[in-house]
Amino acid sequence: MEKKSGYASLTPYFREDGSLKREEILSMAFEQEYGWLKECQYTLSFRELAREKWGCGNITKISLAMDVAFTDDMASVPFTAFLPVGNSPCPVFLYLGFDSLFPGECVPVEEICDQGFGLVAFDYQDVAKDQDDQFAGTLERMLVGPRSKNTAGKIRLWAEAASMIMNHVVDMEEVDKENIAVAGHSRLGKAALLAGALDQRFKYTIVNESGCGGASLNLHRQGESIAEMTRNFPWWYAENFKCCQDNHVAERFDQHFILALAAPRYLYVASAAQDTGADIEGEYMACVLADEAYKKLGKKGFVGEGLSPDLPLCFLEGDIGYHLRPGQHFLSRFDWRMFMKFINLKRNL
Repeated sequence: MEKKSGYASLTPYFREDGSLKREEILSMAFEQEYGWLKECQYTLSFRELAREKWGCGNITKISLAMDVAFTDDMASVPFTAFLPVGNSPCPVFLYLGFDSLFPGECVPVEEICDQGFGLVAFDYQDVAKDQDDQFAGTLERMLVGPRSKNTAGKIRLWAEAASMIMNHVVDMEEVDKENIAVAGHSRLGKAALLAGALDQRFKYTIVNESGCGGASLNLHRQGESIAEMTRNFPWWYAENFKCCQDNHVAERFDQHFILALAAPRYLYVASAAQDTGADIEGEYMACVLADEAYKKLGKKGFVGEGLSPDLPLCFLEGDIGYHLRPGQHFLSRFDWRMFMKFINLKRNL
C-alpha cells in the first residue's frame, strides 16, 4: 500500500535538521483533540506498600502508591510492579490497565516475566473514572477544572498519569531505564499513544487496537467515528474534537501527527482482523504516513509490504513495528509476544 494524497501533510512541521516542531503539533493536538490541562503546582511522592514473592517465586510483586499533593488537596493512585527475580535491570512495560486486580485477563504476567521483562501497571479508573461524572475526582478538578471547548478530556489525564508514574519507574534499581515501554489497549491504547508522544523517556510506544482517536486516521472514515465517540464518550476528549470530523480540519491535522511524535524512538501498532471498529486499514495507513518523520532523521521508519489476508501479518524490521493477527478486539498473548520480540530486536541498537 502506497502513501495516498489527501491526508494532512507533516511537511510544514519539519525543521531544517529533520526533527519535528513538537510544540506546534502538540498545540494543535491539545486545542483540537485532547484538550489542555490547567496550570497548577503539585508535588509527586511515591510509597512502597508491600513487597512479596509472586507466582512460582520467580517474580517480585511490589505494591506502590503515587501521592499527588496540591496546595489544598491530595490524590493517591495505587500501582503495582511485577519484576523477574535475578534479571535486573530489566526492560519494563508501563501498562495502562483496566483492572486493579492485576493480572487481568489481558496481562500474562508470568509469561512476560519469564521472558525477562517487567510490568508496572495501574488501573486507569484510579486516575479518573471512565464516566460522565462532571470531572468530579480530585485529579480532574485540580488538573482540568470547569470544562470548556478546549479543556482536557480523560484520555489526556490517563496519559498524564502514565508520565507521572514514569518518574518513579526510572528510579527503580531493578529497571533498565533505557528500555521502558508505555503500552495500552483499546481506549487505553489511545492514551498510551498520547503518553508516548508527550514523554520522550519512553523508548517504545505500544498501541494495541486503538482505532479512532488512537492510531487510526480520522479522515479514513472507516470503523468507529469521531461523531460516535464524542456522542458516546464525550468525557474522553476535548469538546473541540467534534470539529475534527469535518474534512477541512482533518486535512490539516490527523492521527499520524501523534504517531510521528514518537520519532526517532520506537513505535508499535497492532490490529486484529475482526476488529473492524478500529479501522485496520486506517491504522496501517497512519504508520505509512508517520514513516516520513523517521526518514527525515535517517531512520528506517516503517518497513511494511501492505495488508494481506495471510495472517498473522508482522512487520518488525523498521522503527515502526506493526502486526495484524486473526481474531477479535482483545489484548492477547500473541500481541504481548510480538511486543517483546520487537523490543528485543531493538533494545541494543
